[in-house]
Amino acid sequence: MTKHRPSYDSVFSLKPSTCISNQPSQQPVNLPECSQFQASSNEPKRKKEAQQTDIALFTRKPLSAAREKKINHLILKLIIKDLQPFSIVEDSGFIELINYLEPNYPIPSRYMLSSGLLDAQFTLVKEKLKDELKRASHICLTTDGWTSRATTSYQAVTAHYILGDIWEMRSALLGCFECQERHTADYIKQELIHLVTDWEINDKIFVCVTDNASNMKAAIRLTGWEHFPCVAHTYNLIVQASLQTIQEPIKKVKCIVEYFHRSSIATKKLYAVQEQLKPGQKPLKLIMDVITRWNSTLDMLERVANLQEPIEAAIGLLHNPVENLSENEWRILPEVVKILKPFKQLTEEFSSENEVTISKILAGNSSVLRILNNLNNTLTCDLSKQLVSKLKAEFNIRFKNSSRHQVLSKSAILDPRFC
Repeated sequence: MTKHRPSYDSVFSLKPSTCISNQPSQQPVNLPECSQFQASSNEPKRKKEAQQTDIALFTRKPLSAAREKKINHLILKLIIKDLQPFSIVEDSGFIELINYLEPNYPIPSRYMLSSGLLDAQFTLVKEKLKDELKRASHICLTTDGWTSRATTSYQAVTAHYILGDIWEMRSALLGCFECQERHTADYIKQELIHLVTDWEINDKIFVCVTDNASNMKAAIRLTGWEHFPCVAHTYNLIVQASLQTIQEPIKKVKCIVEYFHRSSIATKKLYAVQEQLKPGQKPLKLIMDVITRWNSTLDMLERVANLQEPIEAAIGLLHNPVENLSENEWRILPEVVKILKPFKQLTEEFSSENEVTISKILAGNSSVLRILNNLNNTLTCDLSKQLVSKLKAEFNIRFKNSSRHQVLSKSAILDPRFC
């Protein structure tokens, strides 16, 4: 058996021409190694694949019109929802991403997006919203004006309504127009009438909410609609007027915060002191208030009150570069925060867009007055007591006879939470 069984070496050493013979080879032939043999045998295959890839570049299936339209819509939606500039389509990273995901997609120019696609989408959305507004029996308007950084004045109008068939509350921006003339009551009235006429909702306006500016209130009276002042803005006026009683401590606090915001060395020193006094806790940054938002003043005072010890230590280590608060002023801050906290909570509550808030106004006002009366008995600083007295006086002026307001009374009665 051994005589007639060829070995593996003899099998792999045969020449191609001798493979058909039954006789073992007498002189084995040395062939290239296996890897070299495979490489040489795969060369035609690789060349063929390369040729096929090159051909595929010219025979790729073109993008369908429906898919191109869908991608255009998604890019426009991205720009609108995420507040992106139209020039994003010219950014190299965006182009690289699109070319990878869909190489055959022709990226539209920003001019095509802003002039063609945006106008078409606006027309579709406007018609859809018009149909929705027809289903609403009553509509409440809110309107406010502001000035941009380019000193251009704008007025925005929003509609709030309930779809009776599905009992769902919704809001929609009806327009944001540039004010071409002075903000007189007559001019604002004309613009509002023109806007609601365009949306075909003249006979559905139930009430219009604005701030407490005299021209806005007069404009709504000229339209013949029911006017109601913004409660959050009214709270803002009450608090802003009352903060004048503690203006001196507030000025000192602002100077301290401004100093630490201007100096990176002082900020690092404040962080270092916090880490020493409160190891394991993340150092906190001081908050600067914004003049148009009293809530930010409360946030500033609260943060400074919470960081009293680190602030005093940092100021001392920096050799008193800014005037520190007196002992009495440091005692005032926690009391001021406690006094103003209810106003902040109610402001946030009445600023909700997803809930009905008008029915909460009478209950909220009663709660604030009750809290102020209770706090007045626990305060130790005279300035804090003066602040409470000023808040109560301003409150009674701004919400005088609010309990007799028919809309407020009816909405409170109809709210099952207050039955």
